[in-house]
Amino acid sequence: MDEDGEILKDEKFENSLAGVREFFRGFKHANVVMESSYSWRPTYVRLEEIGIESKLAHPKRTRAIAESEIKTDSI
Repeated sequence: MDEDGEILKDEKFENSLAGVREFFRGFKHANVVMESSYSWRPTYVRLEEIGIESKLAHPKRTRAIAESEIKTDSI
């Protein structure tokens, strides 16, 4: 998603170093926020290996933001 809220890429990718590299190919700078679900750690590590900053979001808080009527962006 860019600064204006436009989705730049929406695809599934293989949770491997090669899959992560392929997904982010072409992006000069990327930041990732992901829910801290069951399988977050392997993806987080692979993103870290290719130099992409990642943050974890609490699943309950992510849902609260998504369902909030006062939010100004989409999730």
